[in-house]
Amino acid sequence: MSSLEVLKLGQNNLRGYALPRNSSLPKLKVLDLGHNDFIDNLWRSFSRSQPLSQLRVLILRDNRLEGKIPLELLRLSILDLSGNNLSGDMSNCIDNATCWTTEAESDVTITGVGFITILIGLDLSCNRLTGSIPMQITQLKAFRVVNMSHNLLSGQIPISMRNLEVLEVLDLSYNNLIGELHPGLDTLPFLEVFFVSFNNLSGPIPLGNQFNTFLNDSYIGNPGLCGVPLARKCGVVVTEKPPSAMSSHIRPPPSAMSSHTRLPPSAMSSILHFHATMSMNSSILESPVNLVVISSSKANHDVLVSEEHDC
Repeated sequence: MSSLEVLKLGQNNLRGYALPRNSSLPKLKVLDLGHNDFIDNLWRSFSRSQPLSQLRVLILRDNRLEGKIPLELLRLSILDLSGNNLSGDMSNCIDNATCWTTEAESDVTITGVGFITILIGLDLSCNRLTGSIPMQITQLKAFRVVNMSHNLLSGQIPISMRNLEVLEVLDLSYNNLIGELHPGLDTLPFLEVFFVSFNNLSGPIPLGNQFNTFLNDSYIGNPGLCGVPLARKCGVVVTEKPPSAMSSHIRPPPSAMSSHTRLPPSAMSSILHFHATMSMNSSILESPVNLVVISSSKANHDVLVSEEHDC
């Protein structure tokens, strides 16, 4: 087991501690514990566990984890904590990372832990995270996928989001975000999937480049937004009350979700999986790969496939 690099234990009924307390897996690069029944405080679980210094991909989606997100987890390449009960102010966690970099060769130290920052995929959707979107997150220019939908985030979308030049997926839907969509976002050349629906955004929708490809579903549920592709023309006074469904973390009725269940099929799954596979074939995993898969008979997903589901 000392040479194991990939461990998949997803879609079982595993319980107990989410992270191993006594690890004999010094070379572990990929750990998939998604779709289980872990009931634990993520922060305490991480502090109890033995550090996995080589870990680059961690999937803990669809468990019952709670508490705050340990900052040290953000040293990974792909982090999927969606579908849990995590809470806390995003800015308290991520705003401490003032020295983040995307240069793979640059070692930085955060709270006493040295690591290389090459984060390309982050899925924190379907939790109870609060606060604003940290400006520092836009310094991670290697980001391909960012999903923070179905949380309790507030404030404005940082203008510096336009600095994420290789970003392909951005989902900020079902939060309490306010303000306008900055026109500079239309300069993101690889943006393929974009959702800000069901927030309190206002003002005109940017036009041009990738924004000419996004449909109505990307923006619905924002009474103050106007312009193509919405039917609402800019300059018309809006008297409709902004949506308040997320104020108590209650999702809108099924009719509102009929056209948007997190990300459309193949979006988050294929993009996350593509980049994970490319990374594993290059720098993350050694060759030959030492792999252990123990999952239910119904499980038929590859490592790091982020499956679509409602919260």
